[in-house]
Amino acid sequence: MKKKYTTKKQISEFCQGLGNDIFEDYPFDENWLAMRHMGKGRHVMAFCYEYYIGEVWVNVKCDTDYMEYWLKKYPDNIKPAYHMSKRHWLTMILDGNIANEDVETLLKTSYVLTKK
Repeated sequence: MKKKYTTKKQISEFCQGLGNDIFEDYPFDENWLAMRHMGKGRHVMAFCYEYYIGEVWVNVKCDTDYMEYWLKKYPDNIKPAYHMSKRHWLTMILDGNIANEDVETLLKTSYVLTKK
């Protein structure tokens, strides 16, 4: 069984596996990991940060047609995005309670929606 997503390293490795155009950036400090697309805009596909000690949060862009679905499926672990447009971005709280396939689906969706 694959280990649950709970670390920034796991998120970074998965995101970089989505395409050779993804790289790590630390725009604010070492706590804030931005996974960016290479190219002119360097668009962010995910922000990954430790919000509480030992608790990793990840902001991802989401298809607006599915926002309500994700918020209802994981009411304790998926929230409107912290410090982002709450209409287009969600925050995943990675404490082991979100299924791996759902974390991966949200990251893949964000990758596609932010690639320009």
